[in-house]
Amino acid sequence: MKNFLIYAIEASLIINIFHLFYKAVYYKLTYFVWNRYFLQTSIVVAFILPLLNLSFFDIDLPTLIEKKSILQITAEGLVYKIAPDGRFADTVDYVINMFRFINWKIIFTLIYLYGAIRFTIALAENLFSLKKLRQKSKLIENNNLYKLFLSEQNTACFSFFNYIFINKSYTNLPEIEQQQILEHEKLHCQQKHSFDILMIEIVSIFLWFNPWITKLKNDIKENHEFIVDNILTRTMSSYNYSNLIMKTAGKKVFSIVNAFANSQIYSRIKLLSLPVKEKIRKFRFVAAQPVLIMLVICILLITNTLNNFGIKPDIIPNEFVFAADDYKIVTNYIDELIVEDPDNLDIKYKISHKKISFQTPSYAPIFAVADGTIKNIQIKGNWGLNEVEITILHQKHGNLISIYQGLEKENVKLEQHVKRSQIIGYAGDNRLYEVMNLQILKDDKPVDPYIYIDK
Repeated sequence: MKNFLIYAIEASLIINIFHLFYKAVYYKLTYFVWNRYFLQTSIVVAFILPLLNLSFFDIDLPTLIEKKSILQITAEGLVYKIAPDGRFADTVDYVINMFRFINWKIIFTLIYLYGAIRFTIALAENLFSLKKLRQKSKLIENNNLYKLFLSEQNTACFSFFNYIFINKSYTNLPEIEQQQILEHEKLHCQQKHSFDILMIEIVSIFLWFNPWITKLKNDIKENHEFIVDNILTRTMSSYNYSNLIMKTAGKKVFSIVNAFANSQIYSRIKLLSLPVKEKIRKFRFVAAQPVLIMLVICILLITNTLNNFGIKPDIIPNEFVFAADDYKIVTNYIDELIVEDPDNLDIKYKISHKKISFQTPSYAPIFAVADGTIKNIQIKGNWGLNEVEITILHQKHGNLISIYQGLEKENVKLEQHVKRSQIIGYAGDNRLYEVMNLQILKDDKPVDPYIYIDK
């Protein structure tokens, strides 16, 4: 599972791409119901695509390195020296800069949580205000489709799920105009437009950092109005209906409701006055379908290429699995050891440490000790830190399993075949990740890993 912040950014970018496509192609067409389904589906797809791990490309940069040395500089300021034969050199140097002393992951996580909490509170306040308004309003009609409330507040006429709110100025309108407004809001209730609004409000909590979300939210509400306006003007004058929208405009509107006269007045009236060119619109609609399919394929290609992009040396010389200079053993394998309490010799302790603990350089690569297949990847998050555990089954060595604990990031996928000395992940900042543990199981019993690493 990738880092949630990266996942949120990818989902946000995909939503923006779909929305741009909507504005460029579908927005001015009159297939409003289709537009609604497109906007709903694009949001769902945007959250699914980054989770897919389809290997369209398997980029292997070391094959491009050949006989040239290269410096790989990471975001943390770390430099890995890559020798001409494609292996990592023995030493790891640090770029001297102020950024490597800051844990950006924790900072970004806290900023993200602050924004998400703030938007959650804003949504809760809107819902609470609607609840108070309902309690203070008078119920004047109640049936299976909707509940009609008369509000004392000077708000616009609006609907939210099966609740319709009107104000006192509504009662002063001619009866035919009252009926038009009521039919308008009843259609919102019938088509359950409030579900769309609530969905995009929840999405905006997770993707609050995306300024385009507000535009998408407005377009979803605007399309709801287009759907209803289009239905109503089939049986009534577009001119009179436009005048009614202008007549009732300018009143306070809640951000999570469908209001009869909202901020999209100009675009609604403009669309009502457009001449009908059904053949041209139908041609544009049909022609856009293959473009949409190609767009989804391109997004898949880009997302998965970015996910799989990185330096992945297939084989590093066998003598360079865990070099003693860089990977210092801080705790050896201990099957069972009896020690005495120095303060009380009558008390004895049984100590067992059936693994080897390494102190690694910050962000150092972690290697597979033998050829095998990735069988398990566990990721535990704690205050913005990832604790990754990788399990490899080594089929060629019988029932041998190697387990790597305390990594910050994985560099492999489930069921991926790896070679001895291939990079399977990376250690974290050694000020936050104290040790990396290596455990070897033979026939499901721990054995000393020392024989599988370099002395």
